[in-house]
Amino acid sequence: MTEPSTSQRKKAKRRDPDKPKLPLSSFMYWMKDFRKDHANSGWSVTDMTRNGKISLDHMATHKFCLPQTQQSITVQCDPV
Repeated sequence: MTEPSTSQRKKAKRRDPDKPKLPLSSFMYWMKDFRKDHANSGWSVTDMTRNGKISLDHMATHKFCLPQTQQSITVQCDPV
C-alpha cells in the first residue's frame, strides 16, 4: 500500500494543556503507600508491583469482620 498524501491524513486532535488530569485510582493510592512501607525490601519495580498485587488480592479475598450496627459490640474475627 502506498502512504496517503498529507491532505488525506487525519489531523491530530489538539489537546488542551490546561485540562486537568484524571485522578489516581484507589489501587494507585494503595500502591504508593505499599511502596513506602517496603522501600528497603530490595525488590525491583516489577517485583514491587507483583507483590503489591498479591497483597491487595489477599486483602480483597479476606472477609473483614465489621459490626453491622452502630452499637458498641465486640466482633471476633477468625485468623487467616
